[in-house]
Amino acid sequence: KNYEKIFYDNRTSIEHEYHYVKTGTSISLYEHKLIIMQSDFKLKGISIVNSNVLSGFFILLFVFMGWKGNAQSFEKIYQGNYIKPIELNDSSLLCLIEDSICSINAFDGSMRWKKPIEGIFSEIIKGENDNFYCFGIDQETVYPNDTSHAIVVKVNNIGDTIWTRTFETIFGDPTGELINNKLYFGYRGYDGSIDLYSLSPNGNQIHHKNNFTYGSIGKITSDGTNPVAALNKNNIGPILIIKFDTNLNIVDTILYSPNISKRVYEIAYCDSVYLILTDNYLFTIDKNTGSTMNSYYFNMSSYYGYTFYNDTIVAITGTKNNSLKYDLSILLFDIKNFTLLNSQVFGSYLKHDYGYDILKTNDGALIAGGRTNHNNSNYESCLIRVDSSLNANHCASELQFYQNNPKFCLGDTVRLYNYSYGLHNICTWIVNGDTITNLGPDGQVKFYNDSIGTYNVYLISCDDTISTTYSIFDPTLPQFTYNQFGDSLVFMAASGHGSEVDFWVLGDGYYGGDSIVYHRYADTGTYVVSLHYNNGSCDYLQYDTIYITSLTGLQETPISVARLYPNPSTSGQFYLQASFEIECIQIYNMQGSLIPFKRNENAIEIRQPSSGIYIVMLTDKQGYRSIKKLIIH
Repeated sequence: KNYEKIFYDNRTSIEHEYHYVKTGTSISLYEHKLIIMQSDFKLKGISIVNSNVLSGFFILLFVFMGWKGNAQSFEKIYQGNYIKPIELNDSSLLCLIEDSICSINAFDGSMRWKKPIEGIFSEIIKGENDNFYCFGIDQETVYPNDTSHAIVVKVNNIGDTIWTRTFETIFGDPTGELINNKLYFGYRGYDGSIDLYSLSPNGNQIHHKNNFTYGSIGKITSDGTNPVAALNKNNIGPILIIKFDTNLNIVDTILYSPNISKRVYEIAYCDSVYLILTDNYLFTIDKNTGSTMNSYYFNMSSYYGYTFYNDTIVAITGTKNNSLKYDLSILLFDIKNFTLLNSQVFGSYLKHDYGYDILKTNDGALIAGGRTNHNNSNYESCLIRVDSSLNANHCASELQFYQNNPKFCLGDTVRLYNYSYGLHNICTWIVNGDTITNLGPDGQVKFYNDSIGTYNVYLISCDDTISTTYSIFDPTLPQFTYNQFGDSLVFMAASGHGSEVDFWVLGDGYYGGDSIVYHRYADTGTYVVSLHYNNGSCDYLQYDTIYITSLTGLQETPISVARLYPNPSTSGQFYLQASFEIECIQIYNMQGSLIPFKRNENAIEIRQPSSGIYIVMLTDKQGYRSIKKLIIH
């Protein structure tokens, strides 16, 4: 026996057991009754167990048999470059995300588990006995190179690897299909040929053919008996459809040359015709003649995946170019009457150069997957679930937004970005109680800050709300002073700005980078000195004009040849260490006054020191000078 839960009703001292029905069953005790309900949005029944019945006899009342509720929708983001979903059962998806296999809840998009697999993968198909085949390359590269090999990995329904097979070098995404319990697998080799393999379920190679030099392989499917491959001439067309026998010998070929050559992404066989999905076009091709029976042009960028919704309707997912970004699109198409039934574009910031996929769940929903760069940095994966009318319950989405800086300066333009997928047109921004309607591209809202303070920002969609705060600063402009010490000037930033100084511009082509800098001008004249600093939020500038009327012939030694220690000093006593013989020592306070001191060789003691900053000037016999800063606490 397999039991999900056991409940105990302590009011009657009778244990009640209910046999496990299915993943997703919810069991609860309410008013002396045991309520059992499935939570996969297909309400199979409610079992009511009266807690007063004797000896554990159960009274089972099943109601609403077969009733189907509204399919829940979601939009979710996952770490990893792109995603390929496959339905595992009524409540779970088995998803391939770049280099991992994961299980995702089919109703709310939450991830249940994730396991790594060796390689980088672009396709997954369902195999026999709840096993799955993953196709990819054996190393992580932006594009396959002459050391990249095609690989096939077989995994079970809990993501454990059963076997891995490595093949020859690859120069294109691999693809495969399980037909009559045999795995057919193909890719474009690095030498330009098309490699086709057939494998047994245990991974043993049965056949291998590589005598095709026709660009790249788009997809492998079945005509009900034999494998069929759609190849692209020079990667974009025309399309060559090849039918093989089980030994990979060519049985028939169709060279299909539509008016516009496009890359083939999907091929299906139904009712004696081939259904071809390319960039912007959907074609049906006569099996025998190769002539176009029907064609439909989609005003989109590219399409990558499809699934049969029923015998006559296919669901297609792809991308639409929208103001220099790519949005995930889902369409429903009637292949019997060859008409578009419905289409929706979801603002998911998707890049168009990696494959997406779509599947139909058992409860009639559609789940599409792709790659997103919503945060303008690393690529991630996304899934979107919609109902049969392509409606998404946006209230189930997780609101999120980004602000370019939590702190701003007076006069700055603040930009807030709405990264909640598909919600740009139905969200409301509220800033300090004011509703903002001037939304920019991608749900961006801008503010021009003309007053300091703290602002509360809310982003609202249906019953979901998120908020943050940002602050506007107007710090005091930087102040600095300067004094003449001999033939040099010492510039000092005002107290409180020391750690924030970026640099000084001294007006004669020289710069400084400390809170105190000294400088000797080579020529008389007028100089504009500016102090640049940053308080962690804002950049500010203050400047003053300096007039140099006379010069002396003293020269300066590099500052690195002398040092003071300890510095800071707590007693007013410090030691000198210099690479030259010191002829003269002068100590100034920041008002430019000379300070008396006592010297015992290299030991210096300032008499009656006060806390503050001092300038120590050291001069050698040649008149070279080194100026150092001393701090006394």
